[in-house]
Amino acid sequence: MDNFRLKRGGSHIRLQKSGRLIGMRPATEGREHGTWHKDADLTLLPTGQFLAGFEILKAPEQDAAETVLDRLRGLNPGHTGSQIYVTPKSGAAYAPTGKVVVRP
Repeated sequence: MDNFRLKRGGSHIRLQKSGRLIGMRPATEGREHGTWHKDADLTLLPTGQFLAGFEILKAPEQDAAETVLDRLRGLNPGHTGSQIYVTPKSGAAYAPTGKVVVRP
């Protein structure tokens, strides 16, 4: 699902899959954030953002998120990799955790 709309009361929030942002979360406490790219020999740009335990990373090129995420998942078994969704207008990032919290 690349784009979707969540209903909130009488309004809606639109989200779209980011072409560059991905989220990685370690399976155990022993894994340090910020070391994912070393395993995959990739140039990932840290954003300094964390959402629901996910470290948000930026792929080096637009529309590379899927490929980079697949590679990271393969090299980091047991860890959780996720697509990141953004709002089209503000670019605010959302990690799909199954729990949605919307604050006015």
